[in-house]
Amino acid sequence: DDGPEDFSQMLYTLQAQPEQSSLRLPELRKRHPTLQMDYFAPGGNAGELLSLNGDQTRLLINTIAGSRQYDLVIVDLDSRLEELHHAVLQAADHTLWLVTGDAGVLRKTQLALRYGEQKWRDEFLAYRRKFKFVNARFWNNDSICEEALKLRLEGALPFVTEWMNEHKGADGSSSPLYRGAVEALLVRLAILERGGEDARGNRTEAKS
Repeated sequence: DDGPEDFSQMLYTLQAQPEQSSLRLPELRKRHPTLQMDYFAPGGNAGELLSLNGDQTRLLINTIAGSRQYDLVIVDLDSRLEELHHAVLQAADHTLWLVTGDAGVLRKTQLALRYGEQKWRDEFLAYRRKFKFVNARFWNNDSICEEALKLRLEGALPFVTEWMNEHKGADGSSSPLYRGAVEALLVRLAILERGGEDARGNRTEAKS
């Protein structure tokens, strides 16, 4: 609930005063006490986000990575494939694509991959090589996902039973099992160094 306009202000700066972006970043980011990471509070206007073009999206990522305060920059995308998503996927060093064994999820994933190939053709095929598909709700159904998508899953994350209770704010961040599984996956995929919990950048180079 804290800072719902912060991301909107960051987007405005990118569009109206891009040269001020690096100065606004420290003012508008928030700190998550449990995950020990900085983040932008979610905004309430989806239209503002979709108004970002490719250049502005790349500027936002480069502003954060270029601050040299972070070991890892995470962009949490929704399920669409717009110009914004295209720019993020181009800029990313790694793309983790979460799937489940649910038939609807698998069908939507198939359609999204086909749409990306049709819309961006060789560009999409080039950065698709960076995609790593992960089973986000592991119920011993890896084979179902792999058969439907005709690819090999790179890993799986445990299901947190508290999610079934629909507790307000339950997002898995309070589950040591889930957090440990996420870190182990990132380490195994060479996205994060083991023991790299500090998001303030004690290492040598930021990565997008």
